[in-house]
Amino acid sequence: MRALTISHPLSSSFDNLTFTSRPRPPAPTGTQVLIRVKAVSLNARDVQIASGTYPAPIQVQQGIVAGSDAAGDVVAVGDRVSRVKVGDKVTPVFAQSFLHGEHDPDYQKNGLGGGIDGVLSDYFVCDEAGVVLMPSNLSYTQACCSVITGVTAWHCFSYPGCSLKTGETVLVLGTGGVSIYAAQLALASGCRVIVTSSSDAKLARARDELGVHGTVNYRTHRDWDVEVRKLTGGRGVDHVIEVGGKGTLVRSIRSCRPLGNVWVVGYMSDYAAGKVEGQDDEAHELAKEILYTQARVSGVVCGSRDMFEDMNRCVEVNKIVPVVDRVFPFDEAREAYRYLNSGAHFGKVVIEL
Repeated sequence: MRALTISHPLSSSFDNLTFTSRPRPPAPTGTQVLIRVKAVSLNARDVQIASGTYPAPIQVQQGIVAGSDAAGDVVAVGDRVSRVKVGDKVTPVFAQSFLHGEHDPDYQKNGLGGGIDGVLSDYFVCDEAGVVLMPSNLSYTQACCSVITGVTAWHCFSYPGCSLKTGETVLVLGTGGVSIYAAQLALASGCRVIVTSSSDAKLARARDELGVHGTVNYRTHRDWDVEVRKLTGGRGVDHVIEVGGKGTLVRSIRSCRPLGNVWVVGYMSDYAAGKVEGQDDEAHELAKEILYTQARVSGVVCGSRDMFEDMNRCVEVNKIVPVVDRVFPFDEAREAYRYLNSGAHFGKVVIEL
C-alpha cells in the first residue's frame, strides 16, 4: 500500500516527506478495524511535525506515517467488534485513547501522525473505540476536515458553565481550519460571528459564503480590537477563538465583554519571521488586561470521542458542510503541505487517496 512517511532530519522544505510502499495490514483481530482511507485533511500540526517545530512533548520517530485527519470505509473487522461493521463510513479519533471525560497530557502519546503512525496511507488499522461514524450529509473529502479542527472548535463551545448560547457574539481570528469551523458551528447555533483577516478577499468570502455578521482587516486596522468592540456597540464579544498566540492574545482579551471567554487553540504568530502586522508589542500588559476585563482565558485541545460524536450530530442536523479550500492527489502531498504552510488557504486543505 502507499504511505507518506516523515524522514529525519525534519525540514521546512517538506522534502523529508517520503512516498513509501508498505505491506497492507493483516486481517484485523479482536476489536480492531481496517479502514480504506479515502481522504486526509491537513492541519498546522502536520506542518509543524514535518518541519520540526511542533512544541508538544513527543518524539517524532523516523519513518512514522504522517497525518491525523482521515475519512474512509471499514473494509474488515475483528471477531469482537460491535461498534461498527464492514461498509460503514468512519473517521478515526485524533487521540486514540481520549474517549470520555477530561483531557490527559498523556493522550499526546497516541495522537495520530505524531506519537503513533498516522493516516496518510491507503489503509489504516485501529481499535474500534478509536473511530466514529461520518455524518450522513458529508463526503469523505468533507468529513475528514472535522477530526481536529471541528472537534477543537466544538470543545471551545461546550465547556461546562460557559458553553455557547444562542444570541451570543463570537470572534474568530483568521480563516484557517479551526476558525472557519468555529464560525460555522456558531452560526448554526444562532450566534453573531465576526472574522478577522489580513485579506479583504478572504473577508469577502466569509461574508458571502458563510454569512458572518462582521469582518475586520487587521492589516488596515492595527487596533483591530477597537473595531471589534465598535461592531458590538462597545460591549465586546462573548467568545474569542484565539489562534495567534503572543501576537494577538492581548487584543483578543480587549475584544471581550466582562467575563467573556478567550479560547486559546493555537499560536500561529509565534512562527512568523519578524514583526507581524496587527501583532502586539504589549504582551507585558497581559495580566492587567485579564484582570480588568475579567476575561476567562483557557487553553483548548482537540476533544474526546464523545465530543466528536456530539459534534457530528450537530453537523448532520444543521447540514453543516466544512469549507474545503483545495484538494490535492496523493502524489502531490508535499505540495499540499507547502500550500497550507503558505497561509493562502481559506478553510481546509485535503489530500485524496
